Amino acid sequence: MEKTKKRRISIILTAFLIYSGVIFLPVFSHAAAVSPPAAAISPGLAIIQSAGCTGCHIINGGGGTMGPNLSAIGSTLSLDGIKGALGLMVSSGYASLTPPQISAVASYLKSSTAAVHSVIDRTSPANIIQSSGCLGCHADTKAGTGIGPNLYKIGSTLSAKGIKTAVNYMSAAILAAPLSQSDISAVSNYLDSLKGASKTKAVKKTKAVKKNNGLAIMTSAGCLGCHTVTGAGITIGPDLSTVGITLNPYGIHVIVYYMNNDMLAAPLSPSDISKVERYMEQKLNKKPPLYESESAPLKLTEMTCLGCHTMNGVFGTANNTNYGPAFNFSAFMGRGNIGWWWAAVNMNKKFFLHQLTSNQIKDILNYLSSKYRKEHHI
Repeated sequence: MEKTKKRRISIILTAFLIYSGVIFLPVFSHAAAVSPPAAAISPGLAIIQSAGCTGCHIINGGGGTMGPNLSAIGSTLSLDGIKGALGLMVSSGYASLTPPQISAVASYLKSSTAAVHSVIDRTSPANIIQSSGCLGCHADTKAGTGIGPNLYKIGSTLSAKGIKTAVNYMSAAILAAPLSQSDISAVSNYLDSLKGASKTKAVKKTKAVKKNNGLAIMTSAGCLGCHTVTGAGITIGPDLSTVGITLNPYGIHVIVYYMNNDMLAAPLSPSDISKVERYMEQKLNKKPPLYESESAPLKLTEMTCLGCHTMNGVFGTANNTNYGPAFNFSAFMGRGNIGWWWAAVNMNKKFFLHQLTSNQIKDILNYLSSKYRKEHHI
């Protein structure tokens, strides 16, 4: 009797355990299956990790110290400035990124480090340069290297006006918080004083220069410190890779003349000017003029006008130089003055190798007029 009772209890407990397993085990299994996944990292960060960027750079507190610390780059550089720096890293062989990857990395760096504020040290022009992040791309010593032009002896390469033009552009387009005019003047004057042992008297006559190589003359004169030519150089100034298909010989001559007299500390000789102009006409003309089939007014304006004119202090020649008036500074443009139509038609005939149509000129002027009206609430 006692054995039968124990057997019944054992059967009941076994049945209960089996029943409990049937009911509760699927619940526990389901709970484990739907546990929240690990947070996904941003595409930009994933690219940074896979490309090995932290081997040389500190990003968000971790990484190497061979390259500039990027922990505060979002508060130092604008988004376009970060993209430009990444592009130079690629063209210099330091990284291998596609344009979409550059955009993703730039967006991540801008958003993840923008809150880390850097303070401008105004105790000296050299400290302004350093605390603004300029030395992340530029070296300031004879033996220094960087993805941007070396600032050592920059005063013997560019004129005072050329230096101030470059500093104005960098401030407006590259820095997250543009420098004040007093800071720009202080930095420009300081850079103009960096002439090294002696001011350069003339372009060094290398074998390539002696062989009438216009590109070698441009390189020796420092032109590629601001301009891109067939993939080489910096994009502070207009890309000259297709200037020979955009401007006619007279337009090229005017551009070279002004650049030579305004921007260079040691102007080129008439002979070298002729070689550079001939190089631009004959060698930098391989691509078709894209604006012949381009209808977007902004793109038209960028490709034809902003090599000499400023719009918002970013495109074209920075800070309104003698090459052409700044579009956004003239009330005549905002009011649609007939004088601008005459000027545009005249420029079209005088400077462009492949002239714009009347409708394209109207598109450009209407675009600039509407932009001015919107910005000035007219």
